[in-house]
Amino acid sequence: MISLLILIFSFCDFQKPDVPYLSEDLFEYELDYSLKKKPNPENQHLDVNGNRTEYNPTPLPYLKVKFAIKTDGDSLSKYTVVDSFGFVKRNRKIKAALTEFVLDIGYTADIKDRITSHSYSINLINGDKVIMNKIDIAFSEEGVMTINGIERGRI
Repeated sequence: MISLLILIFSFCDFQKPDVPYLSEDLFEYELDYSLKKKPNPENQHLDVNGNRTEYNPTPLPYLKVKFAIKTDGDSLSKYTVVDSFGFVKRNRKIKAALTEFVLDIGYTADIKDRITSHSYSINLINGDKVIMNKIDIAFSEEGVMTINGIERGRI
């Protein structure tokens, strides 16, 4: 019985069809670095030795990415931004030929350490709710940033 189930599942294709990347001439991005203090934790934590961890008020590098996406307006109706944990970070209608938004990435150290999300997918959706194009942005543990699989620098 189990071999029959394996045989059935082997013939099924559960993967989504490949969605093409949005052409590079149809979007722009700008990295916005700032120094920001981490919020004071509500509860103090104990480390392995039983000592209380101390809050460090030193400002840390914080990253936001500004996107501008050019669309024809007729074929695309909305965009969604999904992070590496599968959470939808943004879900908006496309109202103009140029859609601009800011993607709040977070503290660069947290991205490298995988404490926060390290990759995002911007999906461009048509009126029939089919993903037509996408923009993938990812950060490696070494801090290398890639957009649509092409290395674009370091954070």
